[in-house]
Amino acid sequence: MDSIHLSGKMKEQIREIYAQQIQKDKKGAVNLWEKETVLETIQDLKGSIPEEEYEKVRDKAFVLASIGEEAGFVMGFVYAARLFKECL
Repeated sequence: MDSIHLSGKMKEQIREIYAQQIQKDKKGAVNLWEKETVLETIQDLKGSIPEEEYEKVRDKAFVLASIGEEAGFVMGFVYAARLFKECL
């Protein structure tokens, strides 16, 4: 199977589509399932570090979840393009 290589411009266009979809959904970058998962993952820290530090960790965890969601969207796009190419 030939791999599909995306240029920087193409990746940027896919990310723009992702950003537009997020705006359209008006849910923000982290959906409810991800929010619950992030909070469950860092729950053990809540009582073991000061609240201010916990909030910083929580905020960074949400940023990382958002980055992962965007990366998943881009990879899904790439896989769809590969499948489309194979079907031709």
